[in-house]
Amino acid sequence: MEKKYIESFEKNASILNELLDIGKSRNKSIKEFEKLGVPKSKMEKWKNFNLKDFFNNFYTPVLDKENLDLEFFKAIPSFEASDLFVLYNGFSSYEMQLEEYNNGVIFGSLRAAIQKYPELVLKYFNKANKQNLNGFNALNTAFCTDGFFLYVPENIKVDAPYSVVNYFKDKSARMVSNRNIIILENNSNATISQVESSDEGDNQFVNNLTEVFLGENAVLEWDTLQRYKGNTIAINPVFAHQKESSNLNKTVSSLRGYKLRNDIHSKMLGQNSNADINGLYITNGNDYIENQVFLDHAVPHCDSNQFFKGILDGNSRGAFTGYVLVRQDSQKTNAFQSNKNILISDDAIVHTNPFLEIYADDVKCSHGASVGNLDENALFYMRARGIDKKKAKDILLSAFALEVLKNMKNEDFRNLVSSEIEKTLLHN
Repeated sequence: MEKKYIESFEKNASILNELLDIGKSRNKSIKEFEKLGVPKSKMEKWKNFNLKDFFNNFYTPVLDKENLDLEFFKAIPSFEASDLFVLYNGFSSYEMQLEEYNNGVIFGSLRAAIQKYPELVLKYFNKANKQNLNGFNALNTAFCTDGFFLYVPENIKVDAPYSVVNYFKDKSARMVSNRNIIILENNSNATISQVESSDEGDNQFVNNLTEVFLGENAVLEWDTLQRYKGNTIAINPVFAHQKESSNLNKTVSSLRGYKLRNDIHSKMLGQNSNADINGLYITNGNDYIENQVFLDHAVPHCDSNQFFKGILDGNSRGAFTGYVLVRQDSQKTNAFQSNKNILISDDAIVHTNPFLEIYADDVKCSHGASVGNLDENALFYMRARGIDKKKAKDILLSAFALEVLKNMKNEDFRNLVSSEIEKTLLHN
């Protein structure tokens, strides 16, 4: 299977370079992919992710921009967005959309940004990505064509959220490879509200990689709603570098997904930096959703928190791996993990794997994981007060799920995600 992607790269290399000129990175990456190959189930980090579909199909790279399908407006939940950027099947929906604001902020198409500001973009491109982690990361670099780009200059604080919609619609076996870059310079802040969605009946491979660079005292609030339908395989790795006193606050809500994996890696490179990573996954049928979080406390006096919840029904499966590395001399580290799951069906399965790797002695670190059913006492209490069983169950599940959203600062988007969660639970 790897050979087909290498042949496709060789055939389309000139087209790819015309679409997004990233210098020698493509050729280096395809060689890395040739060496690493596609991850195998015998690898510890991929043992739960069934890649049978990937090996049974060749996903043709999407190399052409397509017109936005009117069904898009029905498929995406409506929300207030003053600054909206739409990616449709991997490309900016409007030709080379790039907004440049009076305060120096740049937001829009990575493809447009790299043409207009090559020195700025290439200074950061592929600097946080650890593509030697697996072949999919290298494959993204080799085939990336567009993505979203956000640059916030030093001392600029933006209150209004930047909104990103990734919409995928295709019934043929195709591969979308977006590269996203977020740069917040010193003493800046920004909020991103993101929706990722695919259509019913789709059979495609979404391989989207995001790099995040936070300067000193920078604050990023980044919330993502995922609604993948059909037979979409989606892999979403995030690699972040955090300088002194920076804050990364990310919440990802995954509402159904055939095969969906989120990998979030953050390296705290400056003291007093903080990473707060929250997630919710709701599955049913034959869904599979996996979240892996790796937080690297490379220096002293840093804090991190991981808070993930899962609700699983039908024959679905889920997995959570939370990994904290506290390096030698990284004293005064505070790192906490929590993963709680409710299994609605006897056939649903969840794998929860907390890891703490600690090489310093003056730290506060803890992890906790639980897997169980709905609280029968709470159900009995509610039914005794005249609430029917279905309604009582919905209320309990909703309360359990919505706790994950408590740290979302964007109230409008939080309300949207809350509504989508309740709709999902109602139809689950």
